[in-house]
Amino acid sequence: MQRMSRIAGLLTFCALLTVQSVSAQLGRPSNALFVRPSFGFVNYLGDNNNNLLELGVKGQLEVGYQISPALGVSALYNYGEYTEVLRPDVNTGLARSTGNTRLSNAQMLIRYTLGAQLWEVAPYIHGGAGVAFGGNQPEDEPGWGPVFGAGLDIMISPNVSFFFEGTSNFSLPDNAIDGPDRGLFADHDLLMRYSLGLNISFGGTRSRRFVPVEINRINAPTTLEVDEVGTFEARGNMGRASEPVSYQWDFGDGDVSPVLNATHSFSRPGTYTVTFQMDNDESSDFETHTVIVTPRDAAPVIVAMNNNPIDPDTRTMVNFDANVMGSDPLDYLWEFEDGEISRAPFPSRVFDKEGVHEVQLTVTNGLGTDSQTILVTVHPFAAGRCDEVVSLNRAYFGHHSSVLSDDARTRLDENLDILTECPNMTIRVDAFAVPGERNAVALAEDRARAVESYYVRNGVAQSRILAMGRGEVAVSVKKDGGALYRRADSTITGQ
Repeated sequence: MQRMSRIAGLLTFCALLTVQSVSAQLGRPSNALFVRPSFGFVNYLGDNNNNLLELGVKGQLEVGYQISPALGVSALYNYGEYTEVLRPDVNTGLARSTGNTRLSNAQMLIRYTLGAQLWEVAPYIHGGAGVAFGGNQPEDEPGWGPVFGAGLDIMISPNVSFFFEGTSNFSLPDNAIDGPDRGLFADHDLLMRYSLGLNISFGGTRSRRFVPVEINRINAPTTLEVDEVGTFEARGNMGRASEPVSYQWDFGDGDVSPVLNATHSFSRPGTYTVTFQMDNDESSDFETHTVIVTPRDAAPVIVAMNNNPIDPDTRTMVNFDANVMGSDPLDYLWEFEDGEISRAPFPSRVFDKEGVHEVQLTVTNGLGTDSQTILVTVHPFAAGRCDEVVSLNRAYFGHHSSVLSDDARTRLDENLDILTECPNMTIRVDAFAVPGERNAVALAEDRARAVESYYVRNGVAQSRILAMGRGEVAVSVKKDGGALYRRADSTITGQ
């Protein structure tokens, strides 16, 4: 054990003398001489022992030539104390136990390292031929045989690495190691060795070791307001990955940036998936990050006001709505010229007097107020079922959906009763989507087609229907998700 301690100390001293930073990215050498001192344990398997736990100690020295970073050739000398090897009795010729036996082993090896230029910790395999001598056999009858093994090489610097390995040496003839063959094991003996050591290279050439790109994390805001500038940063093995390295941010709104640390703002509210990608010649990595963009606080602005139907009579229920931009909470005040008021966002009422009526809407929040008026022309009531009907039910949809719900079908069935009774009535279907819904234009179109198809399947001629998707309604949808705007309106266009 003292001998093993001295060897271990020598290996550590050599490592300290030659160690350099692996981060220099220099790979394993080629066209270089190397020496591999090591120590460890040995084991003998043969006629007299088949226990892998019967271990002895050994020392080993190997010298060779590294042809390429992966391929090397070498010559090796190993000296070890093997337990349970039996020597022949000088008088009887029969085997007898003498405890430990010291054997020498010389080998010629070829070694191949997997991922030599990619990995700091790389596995390897080796093979060759060896001769064992100094044991029980006469000096002119050594034990010959093939050698196979595998190990792990751990780079400390471009010149030095630690290694762990195990090697099997087959020895023929059977009596070369443990005396006369007694037929208890096989027609050969097996010498095993387990080594820990240093691989020290001298001279040669070294190419830069390829280091793949690696992203550790993204530092970016999780929430932004519309037009607020955010900083997007990535962390990884920048500076260590093999050059050239390229970067790209994809912000999910159509904009990209080719820099490592970028700034960006979003022009519309919504949820965006931001992707950062890092590439070099033989590797690529990416990470994603979610940013929720909310509308910027603003005073209310009434974009438009509408009434449906547009030409009601004195018995028709008139529905009012408005497209309002601004930060929640919004307070609505609808004022009618007959003195009635409503604080609902979308009120309904009947005008019992014909003529032109002025309706004023005032919208207020903590940042300001906006007002706008609309004129509603009311006609006298005309008798007759078809003449009485001037408005039809709306159909409402779920978020991101163009599928008719049970409630929507019930509303459309009431419209179908009227359309069936009034075969000359024509209608226009206008469908809408709200901010935050994906592909708003296509979604609104799908909703219009869903209502149109329902009418047609239930007996309404397609020539009586004009269906149109109106796209996205410009409205703040913070509280209720815009439920009142995810709809399709059926408007009478002719009798």
